[in-house]
Amino acid sequence: MVRGSRRPFYPEFEVNIEDVIVRIDAGDLVFAEYPVHAVAAPTGRLSHHLFMVYLVAKDGKIAFLREGLNTVAAASALLPGGVHDLPAPTEEVHAFWFHRRRGVRSAPGRRRRTVRRP
Repeated sequence: MVRGSRRPFYPEFEVNIEDVIVRIDAGDLVFAEYPVHAVAAPTGRLSHHLFMVYLVAKDGKIAFLREGLNTVAAASALLPGGVHDLPAPTEEVHAFWFHRRRGVRSAPGRRRRTVRRP
């Protein structure tokens, strides 16, 4: 089992290595999925999440790691009223920040590092 750092939200968060599915293995680039079944501490709800991870290694070390999950399902598990507790959308909704040269503003005060594919 691999234990995560999501303890405040999911105290019993564990990843069973046998459940990890590697979708892409291209040497130093890996994309994988893994399910997690845990009780959300704030609500007591049993949640079943599918995490995705993209990893880039360089010289035997992790150079870049990005994890993702269904945030609507996470809100349903963690918030007492589920997604109904989320704020109403405004005229502009930001789910991610691109680098300025792609034409979309970066988050204020944040600098972006880009790890290029070898």
